[in-house]
Amino acid sequence: MRAPVRSAQATGTVAASRATRPFRWFTPLLAVLLGGYMFFGRPFAYLSLPGAPAYIGDMVLAVGVVEAVRARSAIRAALAASPPLKFLLAFMVLCGLRFLVGFPTYGLDAVRDSAIWYYAIFAFLVAGAAVCDPTFTPRLLGWYRRIIPVLLVWSPIAVVLSRMQPLGFVPGTVTAINGFVPGDIALHTAIAIAFLWLGLDRAVGRSPSRPSSQLLVPLGLVGFLAAGSQNRGGFLAGLCVLGVVLCCMRSGGRRRALVSGACSLAVVTLLALLLEVRIPLKDRELSLQQIGANLTSVLDPDSSDASDSGNLQGNVDWRLQYWDAVKQDALSPSYILNGRGFGPILAFEYGIDAPREDGTAPLRSAHNTHLTILARTGLPGAALWALLWLVWFRHVVRWGVRGVRG
Repeated sequence: MRAPVRSAQATGTVAASRATRPFRWFTPLLAVLLGGYMFFGRPFAYLSLPGAPAYIGDMVLAVGVVEAVRARSAIRAALAASPPLKFLLAFMVLCGLRFLVGFPTYGLDAVRDSAIWYYAIFAFLVAGAAVCDPTFTPRLLGWYRRIIPVLLVWSPIAVVLSRMQPLGFVPGTVTAINGFVPGDIALHTAIAIAFLWLGLDRAVGRSPSRPSSQLLVPLGLVGFLAAGSQNRGGFLAGLCVLGVVLCCMRSGGRRRALVSGACSLAVVTLLALLLEVRIPLKDRELSLQQIGANLTSVLDPDSSDASDSGNLQGNVDWRLQYWDAVKQDALSPSYILNGRGFGPILAFEYGIDAPREDGTAPLRSAHNTHLTILARTGLPGAALWALLWLVWFRHVVRWGVRGVRG
């Protein structure tokens, strides 16, 4: 009769520990939020309560902040031990001061533009949750591994849907419910392939299932190539992810990943050529020829393929014009120290109209995160932003080296 008693006591202890976790609600809500962003992107991000100015990300952030009151010591410990968090905090303080200057003039617009820095609060909440709860990281990785097959099936479908006419709109917005961003899809698919190549199932206490992982790689490449045919930025970012992963892997794992990737790419390419897969979409077709034109437009912008296929060169010219205006303005004596601040629509400030066909307002950002920081905070904010990336990169590389050696 003692065994059932011990079992009941153990169950009660586990239940009690779960009930006393500081981030009891934040952890599952964060998983739902990240999953929503991963599968549905922009339409999911625009979900909000009727009549409320806060989006779903803001609501999850608020839950985390409330629960973080009980985890103040853990967050302070994480901050003290993490150089990237220290630089991130300094960057947020500078942005917060710049926000306070513009808030009386721009109000809610200043708050919305500030999401580029105040969402960094998630980093402190995640650090605190990881310190407080040893199961936090394994649980998130376990959830992610289970949805990878679904993501890889969904990716090419989402690419096609994103190029169709709106199937409806997110309530209270002009954002189509099928307004997925192919660049985001390409990057998420590349990350999933990297996860499989690295065998990160080990982090959740399971042996990597190599046969099933290898079968998922061709499926992932289909989605990655489909998204890459519609968006050059996401395609190049995904290639960078896969390239960095290959460089960081051990020789045996790198060899297996290269063989798997090369065979998968050969099969997908052969099937696409034999079946003459060319699906005309909104402004670019889904085909291997379109991917070739995209790559050509990056390597040789003056080529005929770059000029004729999907208005590739027109988009490049618009971005270069926009970015040149940002750099000239941000480095001028009037804005070099404080930038334009949070609130103004940058495209309006520079007299540049974003090439949109749905009648919505131009992008409030500079269509580039780094230049948006420069435009809104001036050279001091951009310098802190650059230092943050350098410190973070050094931290991750040192962690990776220790992982490989150990």
